[in-house]
Amino acid sequence: MRSFKIELRVDDLDPEKVQLVETAARIAAKHLFTTALLLSEARKPQITLQSGDMFEGEKDINLADDLD
Repeated sequence: MRSFKIELRVDDLDPEKVQLVETAARIAAKHLFTTALLLSEARKPQITLQSGDMFEGEKDINLADDLD
């Protein structure tokens, strides 16, 4: 299984802007996953989205919580 990593770093002084970037990252991750899913032949792809900083560490962002 091949792995790809995209990392984006932003200044998080404005929580509202950070939330907008997180929403954009969620949309991009779902788009990337869907593309990989459509191209997959054997195993389904896996995806994870994380956010954090040097103080709190990495936290997983649930990509399925808004699919209801």
